[in-house]
Amino acid sequence: MPGKNSFLIIALSAFLFVVATNIQAGWLFVLVSLLWGSLVLNLFLPLWTLRGLSARREVAPSATVGDRVRIYLTLRNQGKTARLLLSLTDPFPAAWGKKSGAHFLIWELPGAGSSPQGWCGDHEELCERRGCFSFPDLIVSCAAPFGFFTFRRHIPAPCALVVYPAPLFSRDHLLDPSSRVSPFSAGSAPLRGESDEFLGIREYASGDSLKSIHWASTGKVGRLMTKEFSRPGAGGVALLVETGRKLHRGEGKDCTIETAVRLAAGSARDAAAEGLSLFIPQREGGGWRESSFEETLTFLASIGLTETISVDSTVAQDAFPGPQCSALVIITPQLDRSLLGLAPLCRRMTVQVLLIENGSLSPQTDHLKESLSSGGLRIIPWSAEMEDGGRGRFRGISSTIAGSH
Repeated sequence: MPGKNSFLIIALSAFLFVVATNIQAGWLFVLVSLLWGSLVLNLFLPLWTLRGLSARREVAPSATVGDRVRIYLTLRNQGKTARLLLSLTDPFPAAWGKKSGAHFLIWELPGAGSSPQGWCGDHEELCERRGCFSFPDLIVSCAAPFGFFTFRRHIPAPCALVVYPAPLFSRDHLLDPSSRVSPFSAGSAPLRGESDEFLGIREYASGDSLKSIHWASTGKVGRLMTKEFSRPGAGGVALLVETGRKLHRGEGKDCTIETAVRLAAGSARDAAAEGLSLFIPQREGGGWRESSFEETLTFLASIGLTETISVDSTVAQDAFPGPQCSALVIITPQLDRSLLGLAPLCRRMTVQVLLIENGSLSPQTDHLKESLSSGGLRIIPWSAEMEDGGRGRFRGISSTIAGSH
């Protein structure tokens, strides 16, 4: 790609050539030759510099929105001659900005004979949005030696990252570890620190096992932190996040689907802490399937507006989980009359509808809410003021899973 300087050099050399021809000045011909020689050199040298390069990228396989991940890069020169003045760009897909990522200037990349390990660098990025991401190619460019022409090359460095949604908790309906009260099971207190599945790290509370203290996190934050595990229990919780472009409002990180997914992640965390099984809708073939806490977060991370998940398409009497499911949690920004069809389910399980409010409810919505409540459904309006800020500090399983085992 030619730069602005290249056009100036071309125009200057053409002007000097005309002047040299008119006045027959030999030194001007020499100057024109040097200018054209520098253009030709800058045309072919970057092309040669970008040959024989390979790259490798390493990153933790998972993180939670709000976590910082460190990405390690290695650029190798498979040729024998060193490469000079390279620019490397590493795009980061888990950020909202289009120009996110890191940029490096590599003054010299030694050849394979003198430095087999090549150039190594790293950078830290903030995970701003959830999703299952495949990193794009690294972009290596060169404009050496004069910057008249810039050439770019995309070098594959395959790497995957799953960014889980940050759990969002409400004071009104979700399990509070300090009170040991759960909406999914009555009268049973969760056992702390003694079970199978690792859920994450939280602040130490009275009654926690000293064996479960996570000393690395304790040293970082200056307070006792403990590992939290699910406990064996009976029953299960089915999670349903209604999606669709016509249903949700807002764009990007302000879209109501992001709030819905975070509330579902908080519900999943609470159910897992109670030792309850988790059920999520199947994308293919309909129906439901049992999943672990990590699989549930991965499913929630991949939910998008382009797919449609609704009560009509998933909650059917013949497809819904059987007696092993004791609760159904539906997160939606809009009440619909199709929810009235869930009344028969209320005879054998708890059905909660988390309604994401945006302003005051219309009279029609209030009337529908009363009808659903009379049918046995528990309608729980949710707004930003109901968020439990203290529990929002919960660290997802991804941020400490490597250091806890």
